[in-house]
Amino acid sequence: MLHVRAAASSLREYLTPVSNTSTFRTTGEITPDEFVTAGDYLVEKFPTWSWASASKSKVRDFLPADKQVLVTRHVPSHVRASTVSGPVTLGEEEDGWTSFGVAKSEDDTEEIAEIADSDFEELEDDDDAAETPAAHDHRTYNLYIAYSTSYRVPKMFLSGYSPEGSPLTPEDMFEDIIPEYRDKTVTIERPTFQDNITMVAIHPCKHANVMRVLMERVEAKTDKDITQGVAKLGMADAEEEEEWEEVESSAMRVDQYLVTFLKFIASVTPGIEHDYTMSAL
Repeated sequence: MLHVRAAASSLREYLTPVSNTSTFRTTGEITPDEFVTAGDYLVEKFPTWSWASASKSKVRDFLPADKQVLVTRHVPSHVRASTVSGPVTLGEEEDGWTSFGVAKSEDDTEEIAEIADSDFEELEDDDDAAETPAAHDHRTYNLYIAYSTSYRVPKMFLSGYSPEGSPLTPEDMFEDIIPEYRDKTVTIERPTFQDNITMVAIHPCKHANVMRVLMERVEAKTDKDITQGVAKLGMADAEEEEEWEEVESSAMRVDQYLVTFLKFIASVTPGIEHDYTMSAL
């Protein structure tokens, strides 16, 4: 079933026309130009991330040739997601996908908005596992952020490796995605930027809704608050976590979009140490 979904997803990517109309404040979607702007900001603030080109056959002409995908490499993962995940509110949609962030009421909207902000507060109980991981539990990941034309949002791809450096199977990588998401929001597919490889992807069907809710949560935060707050993501900093302070400020800018997006992704993959990739300059 995963392969069927992946094939449909790949086909949709190439058939959907590109939109250049900015609606990110109202819909959570971004245009290719806004994706590049947000990527430039991410690379500037967090230099473990960098732009990369695509395989020759995968170049997308609506993006600069040298800015086809964002990548960070060798991200550590010491603890499996099933040992740290907490309850997450999920909803079943007509298309059969399990949704994250699709509110059915005002109360649900508030609960959804808390998920990404609060997931790591529950990691304090796992300090021993985080501090003294067994050698056989150590994994590393290369993380890629591509642009999805079909959903007009970023799309995260994961490629994992064992302690010996061997590629992880999709089944292995599923262990690093919280159980509530594995079956319905994960696909196994060939990435839109690289030939002859298969990766695990976090399906973007509901990313726009999630981003819209999260943007509402950070509108009052300054640029410094956002970058410092995301730098605290991950299990390694569970003891040092701190709440973002709310200050008077303008709405979140589009260049900060990917920083907030990674906050959401970190809540789905809590065992992957995203703080490693988000250390501020």
